[in-house]
Amino acid sequence: MDSIDSMAYESSTISSCEALNGGGMYINDPAIGTLVVTDVDIVSCSANGTLGGGGISVANGGHVELASVWFSLCWAASGVGHDVYVEDVLSGATCTAACPPGSEANTDSWACSEPYDAKVFGPSGFTCEPYCLSAATDCQVCGGNAYLSASEITANGDSAQCGE
Repeated sequence: MDSIDSMAYESSTISSCEALNGGGMYINDPAIGTLVVTDVDIVSCSANGTLGGGGISVANGGHVELASVWFSLCWAASGVGHDVYVEDVLSGATCTAACPPGSEANTDSWACSEPYDAKVFGPSGFTCEPYCLSAATDCQVCGGNAYLSASEITANGDSAQCGE
């Protein structure tokens, strides 16, 4: 199989899912590049295996990038990584509490004033803040005939202006 740079999964709800590992999503192949997950709710998902990741499990060199992703009531039987589980040092997850698609930051140098901390377990001990609880005050919806896609949010958290 040829490798690709990235795949996207956007604007949906994953609910009441159950699997051995990665109840909502199991990313287990570096050949897909980075799975970019944006504006997604992962609700009541569970992992019943020995690893973890009730919401998302990442293994064997896979990578996931989360922006505006909300986890609720996810659970892992192993007791670790109820929301996100990163199995090994070759795998990874990047988390950004960003303004959701269709909105823009209220300030030029935006930082989420109330980030949501997902429950993560992994070998590098990172913190995951993939959702902004204060988005209603930190972000504004674009006006009529305007748009802002998640790809226009820069790596340092600044956002672009709404476009036409």
